[in-house]
Amino acid sequence: MDKNIHSRWLTILHPLFPENALLTSNSQSNDFLVTASWKLNNPKYSGKKSRTVVIEVPQETVNDYSKKSETRQIYDDQKLYKQAKEFLHLLNPDHDTPSDKPPPEVRLVACGTVLDS
Repeated sequence: MDKNIHSRWLTILHPLFPENALLTSNSQSNDFLVTASWKLNNPKYSGKKSRTVVIEVPQETVNDYSKKSETRQIYDDQKLYKQAKEFLHLLNPDHDTPSDKPPPEVRLVACGTVLDS
């Protein structure tokens, strides 16, 4: 994946997560994939992590995006930001998974109507 697009989308998405969120991503992949989780403020379960949030943009959508004009890319960036913001707003990061199991994953696949313009 183009490192400029990768950096651009990470910059756009990072402020949507809590300050203590740990975001990971691999710019070597052909897809854009960012994973985030954070410690919940739950006094009952000290150190409990949130659901794992995955935001994915498949390779085909990344390729289409890279061929667009700067103006169209900015428009798509705004759409990606808005879609991710709505997704995270509706998300309940808490869960009932036992502490010895990994937290459940929730995924937003941003393609089709999210970035097509």
